[in-house]
Amino acid sequence: MTQISVIIPVGNKDYPAETLMEMLLSHPSQYDVVLSVQSEADAGYLRERYGERTQVVVSSPGRGVQLNAGVKEARGDFLWFLHADSVVPKDYDLVLREATGSRAGLYYFQLRFDSQSSLLMLINQIGAYLRSRLLSLPFGDQGFFIRRESFLQLGGFSEDLNRGEDHEFVWKAKIAKVPIVSLSSYIITSSRRYRSEGWLSTTSRHLYLTVVQAWRYSIRARKWAATFHQDKL
Repeated sequence: MTQISVIIPVGNKDYPAETLMEMLLSHPSQYDVVLSVQSEADAGYLRERYGERTQVVVSSPGRGVQLNAGVKEARGDFLWFLHADSVVPKDYDLVLREATGSRAGLYYFQLRFDSQSSLLMLINQIGAYLRSRLLSLPFGDQGFFIRRESFLQLGGFSEDLNRGEDHEFVWKAKIAKVPIVSLSSYIITSSRRYRSEGWLSTTSRHLYLTVVQAWRYSIRARKWAATFHQDKL
């Protein structure tokens, strides 16, 4: 079967959940799990914890840098980018296998939050759905899934951004006319930031940053597209 590489950037001792790792490692011959860390200490801990079942890569700080470093070590024909706090659906293998046989594109999961009983988080869930479906702007916590060839053609993630490398990558895909495609399942992500920093302030900040980044990154992506096409001539 086609091998899929899972790339997970790991912050300082912000290790992937045990349940996530066990689900990913339940298909050892089909999934290549790459953990991209920022320190030798974290690398040592994860190597001792998971042994030869994962690849652990040490990179410089920065989400884009970590993701690209993980891709360099990945062995799969397809790349699946996950956050360390993601909860993947039980049917993820079936859903991704269907995508490998479909047209090339940037695939993403629908988003749910771990506080499903909260009306406020339900509002955010609906907002993520509308943003993804109507504007074709999924974010990195929705588990981007893409062919390695397509990822490399898009130039990977930008490494000079403090935040929003996922947002800019989507703009690059849109401008390059790579289809943005929803998968038929959900990823659950943490709502701890909303709880700790307040729902209104966090939601308002995310909305503001989304609008600002959409303008800024669409301009960057158009400049990238111009350079990309010149290099192909």
